[in-house]
Amino acid sequence: MGITIIWLLWIVVLASDAGVGVVHLYSLIYGGLAIGIVWLVMLFVMWRSSKPNATPWPARVRWMLATPALLLLGSISEFVPQPSLLFKLRFRLSQEALEREAKRTLDDGERVVLFGRRVGLFAVHNLSMYDGQVRFITTNCGIVDACGVVYSPNAPPTRVSEDQFVHLRGPWWHVYQGF
Repeated sequence: MGITIIWLLWIVVLASDAGVGVVHLYSLIYGGLAIGIVWLVMLFVMWRSSKPNATPWPARVRWMLATPALLLLGSISEFVPQPSLLFKLRFRLSQEALEREAKRTLDDGERVVLFGRRVGLFAVHNLSMYDGQVRFITTNCGIVDACGVVYSPNAPPTRVSEDQFVHLRGPWWHVYQGF
């Protein structure tokens, strides 16, 4: 049960980023599959070695239902449209730190910074400035695309290639950066 809860927390952390990437998908599928197989084996062993007064029935039922319920809850994260409510909450908690970093970048005038550090609750892999906007790329979306947030204080962000934007609040936008 503990491993299932840790798995679910990991899935929630991955699902609350700016996009859903391969790591999320592999964690969801292979982690969920491993937990499900272990649960089935334990269920079979419990059924085979069933002793009348070994474990109280309510505890058995809780265990038998809790693991599949947590697996189902984690699986739902794959079908939530992006940007998700979890992402929006994570963004709101990080907005002050992101804005400080964006303003510092605009003041410095650096165009591309390979970042690789944490800003707020996000691990920013790449930070770039283009046309008065600052892009924080925080995760992969799918295999080759990337997602993150854009600080664009003067106008809506400039579209590059196959970019897609969703307005978050104020000068902030969610970006799906297609290649």
